[in-house]
Amino acid sequence: MPIASPIWLKSPEEGGTISPGEKEEIDMQTVYLEDHGQDFLEWDIQDGIVVACRPFQGWFWEGTIVHNIDIQPGDILEITLKNGERTTLNYPVERVEALATT
Repeated sequence: MPIASPIWLKSPEEGGTISPGEKEEIDMQTVYLEDHGQDFLEWDIQDGIVVACRPFQGWFWEGTIVHNIDIQPGDILEITLKNGERTTLNYPVERVEALATT
């Protein structure tokens, strides 16, 4: 199923969102979500796309577009699911770790 093209909500200077692939550099980070009993607690995000999900539900979340460009603890992630639906994730970010990309 095709992914709907994300759009700008605000400019980056205003803390807005950006489409994946529009960044100058590809970055990889692990986002740890607050545990509220859900089956997924960690997402690896590369260039705005979820590339891994732990411990479960990778089949559902991998390929999700994350629109937030500067993810910080407490943030609610704005996402586009693989079916094209744009929504927010119900679980706040607990912490973020940058990963080396070689």
